[in-house]
Amino acid sequence: QYVDNPCYQHKAGLYLQFEMAGDTEITPKIVATISGVPCFSILNGRYEEGEEERVDEAIKILHESKLYIVTMPNYTVDLIESYVKDYVVNRQVSYVCYDYIAESSSVSSNIAKKNGVSTRSDQVLAAIASKLKDLAVEYNIAVLSFTQVSDNVHDRDILDSSVAAGCKSIKNKADVYGVIMPLRKKEQDIADMMLEKFPNKTKPNRCLHMDKMRFSAVEQGIKIYFHLDLNTGRTKDCFATGKFDNPIQLQRTRLVYAK
Repeated sequence: QYVDNPCYQHKAGLYLQFEMAGDTEITPKIVATISGVPCFSILNGRYEEGEEERVDEAIKILHESKLYIVTMPNYTVDLIESYVKDYVVNRQVSYVCYDYIAESSSVSSNIAKKNGVSTRSDQVLAAIASKLKDLAVEYNIAVLSFTQVSDNVHDRDILDSSVAAGCKSIKNKADVYGVIMPLRKKEQDIADMMLEKFPNKTKPNRCLHMDKMRFSAVEQGIKIYFHLDLNTGRTKDCFATGKFDNPIQLQRTRLVYAK
């Protein structure tokens, strides 16, 4: 059933991206996450009993949630700043998701013009990350973003900023930085071992390698194993290990609600 979210902050959010169509590619995925109904069922309209009603309610919730989805195909750092400022000032946005830090001809030309010289790929990516951090500080907003990994991700034992495609200095601007990967052979063996000890736990299919956690009370480099449902986007944390794969116990966050 749908229940009121006790953690709701009464703040708007902005999903800013340049690659996908908002109505046909992004919105169905968000509705799937809210409803728990697989995205492919929503797209082809083949619902099981009760799913269509859940989807209808999820669409209503999304409409009332003040989540704004904006597409900007030919983006520049100036355009990113313009959109964020507009939605912060005029729509009271406090959360921004920028999908994602990548190079394009438009942003490269824009940065090269600002610098007055030709700009390398890594400098372009670093400039975008720097702009996102500046906006977070200037407007006191939370900013979440992503970038791609390089091919050497399969050859590294410990996944850190060195596996970021094109620019490892992106990490310098982040307060929290991690690498999400499907389980490799090493992580799969650890997951199997943990499931033998705790057979009732959910089987993980992704691992978040935490390379940087500013102000964190735990060590850098922990690994959070979790299960990702690709049909709904929902995740469930399973267990955590240290940098060298020793199981660790993280203190659970307990929320106290005022009535």
